[in-house]
Amino acid sequence: MDRGLPTIHTRQWAAWAFLTPVTLYLVLFYAYPLYRNVDLSLRDYTVRSFVQGDAPFTGLHNYRTVFDDPAFTPALLHTVVFTAVCLVFQYVIGLALAVFFNQHFRLSATLRALFLVPWLCR
Repeated sequence: MDRGLPTIHTRQWAAWAFLTPVTLYLVLFYAYPLYRNVDLSLRDYTVRSFVQGDAPFTGLHNYRTVFDDPAFTPALLHTVVFTAVCLVFQYVIGLALAVFFNQHFRLSATLRALFLVPWLCR
């Protein structure tokens, strides 16, 4: 019996052993919640039907109700503006800090080290 190179069968088991935990994680924490949210959005839930689990299927009626609401367009516009402003401010502040910490002055190494302390103390 030669104990040299691993066989294809052994390599395949090793590949499945590494792939299984990642697949389970993705299904458990991404695919199932996505499926559950889509299912919830397509049904007419009340407190009673949520507890009993017998909510009737309404299809896209819930979405039609949201899109027909007069408050939807202003809310969507405010969300887009808020997101854009936050992204611009975060980008500008991050770029300014990067340029500042890239400069060489007397305490630059100390300030860079202190800047990383929150990541080290988790």
